[in-house]
Amino acid sequence: MHEGDGVVAVFAGGGTGGHLYPALALANALVELRPDVHPVFVGARRGVEARVLPERGVEHLLLPVRGVDRGAGFSNWRVVPALLHSLQQVGDLFRRRRPEVVVVTGGYAGGPAGLAAILAGVPLVLQEQNSVPGVVTRALSRFAREIHVAFPEVAERLPTRARGRVRVSGNPIEPPRSIDRADARAAFGLDPEGTVALIVGGSQGSRALNEAVLDAVSGVAAGRHRAGRAADLPSALQRQLDQARRQLVPPAPSSSRIPSAASSVRMRSASA
Repeated sequence: MHEGDGVVAVFAGGGTGGHLYPALALANALVELRPDVHPVFVGARRGVEARVLPERGVEHLLLPVRGVDRGAGFSNWRVVPALLHSLQQVGDLFRRRRPEVVVVTGGYAGGPAGLAAILAGVPLVLQEQNSVPGVVTRALSRFAREIHVAFPEVAERLPTRARGRVRVSGNPIEPPRSIDRADARAAFGLDPEGTVALIVGGSQGSRALNEAVLDAVSGVAAGRHRAGRAADLPSALQRQLDQARRQLVPPAPSSSRIPSAASSVRMRSASA
């Protein structure tokens, strides 16, 4: 631990925003409760965190770790040396920073830090956002002090010895920000008085949302279609919107703009 840093807490996870943003929200909340806590983030060079963490100006380590492509077969051999190199880098970080807790929020980017915590005897806490726990959560759950989940059924999908340490805590989110509706609409180039539909989704559900919007697009006055990466947005959606004289705002490169998009909507409704 560096002198004056207080309690060092490592937050590891990423690859996608669904694993990264909960870690950021948890770290911010912990620092508010305990100003002596110094968060250090561990992620992957290939993940969204490679852009977001430098933008946030937080201390971080980006690893060469890579996920397993289940359809790639033998080419997955690259995962092994990348994992070993990542473990070495995380080990160096632990020796230098002496963390007192490691929080893993899932994704392949969180694996090396979780393994390093087990080997170093550092208390390990897991946070799982999904109803079906990922590979990293399942593998590390046997050794975690606590496992915080959003859905109670996650416990049934974990090893028996880990189920007693499950806590249903919900998913961490950042506090709501007050954003003026007119400013938000201007930022996205939207009609200041028109009706706006905000569609939010991500991960493997993005494609289904894209298809649903195609079916419903004729009734949309102004669409803010935010569902996964821009590359996943079918060109047919833009064509159909143009034909209906509707407006499509291209997906932003980061989920950080969702609060601004939400502020442009007069009425919001969400269902799981």
